[in-house]
Amino acid sequence: MKRFHVDHTWYEMPSSWNEVPADKVLPALLIIYSQGQTPAGRLKVLALLNPLPAKTYKKLVASQVNELCRLLDWCFETPLESKPFDSFEHAGVVYFLPPEQLQTVTYSEYLTALTYLYHFYYDPEERTAYLTRLIATLCRPGVPGQDPLSVDFTGDYREKFNEHVVEHRARLFLNLDAGIAAGVLQYFTSQLRWLYETYQVFDKPESESEDSANAPAGFDWVEQLLALRNLSYQVADAKLIGNVREVGEAEVNLVFETLEHMKEKQETTPTPAANEPEEEPEN
Repeated sequence: MKRFHVDHTWYEMPSSWNEVPADKVLPALLIIYSQGQTPAGRLKVLALLNPLPAKTYKKLVASQVNELCRLLDWCFETPLESKPFDSFEHAGVVYFLPPEQLQTVTYSEYLTALTYLYHFYYDPEERTAYLTRLIATLCRPGVPGQDPLSVDFTGDYREKFNEHVVEHRARLFLNLDAGIAAGVLQYFTSQLRWLYETYQVFDKPESESEDSANAPAGFDWVEQLLALRNLSYQVADAKLIGNVREVGEAEVNLVFETLEHMKEKQETTPTPAANEPEEEPEN
C-alpha cells in the first residue's frame, strides 16, 4: 500500500493488483480497457479506489487530485497476473473461469485454448473472433445442482469442456465488455507462464520468448502446436495414463507431470554402448 497525507490524516492507496479489493478488480478493468489512461479514465479509477471521505475529497485542488491519480497509474501499466474474478455475468448467464494453475483443465481444453491464443496474436485481422473463441473455451456456465461440499467436487464449477459448443458460444461474446475479455486473456497467459516454468518438459531455445505475445518474428507457432499435439501420442504410447482420447481428457497438470517423468527417466537411462567390431579370425 502507498501511504499519503491529507488534512493531518494518513490514508492508504493500493499499489498492486493484490491490494485491490476483490469486488473492485472487475470494475477497475472495465474502466481501464474502455477509457484507457486518459484523464477521464484516471479519474474514474481514482473514484473507484479512493479511500478519502467525500467531504475531504471535495476540498482538494487540481494538483492534489492529479497526484492521487498518479498513485494509481500502475493500474494502467501493470498487467493483472492473478485470477481477476471467479465468474462474470453476460446476457443473463454466469460464466466461471478455470481454477488457478490450470487445475481441472484437460489437455484437450488446454490445446484448444492455446490454438486460439496463438491465432489471436498472429492473425491480427481475426483477433476478435479468436479472442471470443478463447473465452468460450475457458469460461463456461456452472453445472446445475453442483454441491461444493460434495466429495466429488473437483473445485471447478464449469460444465464439461465440449469443443463443438465453442463456435456457437463464441458468438455470444462478441459484445462482451473489454475489461472482462482482457482479464480472461491476461489470466490465461499468466497461467501458461506458470505451467511452463513449473514443468521442465521443453528445452526452449535461448532466443525464444516465454511470452508468446513477444515471441520473435520467426517463432513457428504452428510447429509448436503440432509438437504439443504429438505429445499426447507419446504419453499414450508410454501407457501411463491411457489411450490418446484418455490423455486428452486428463488434466493438463497430470500430462505435464507424466511428460516430466518420462523426460527424467530418459535422461537417467544409460545409452547402450555401440557394438565393437568382431575380431578377424586368425588364419
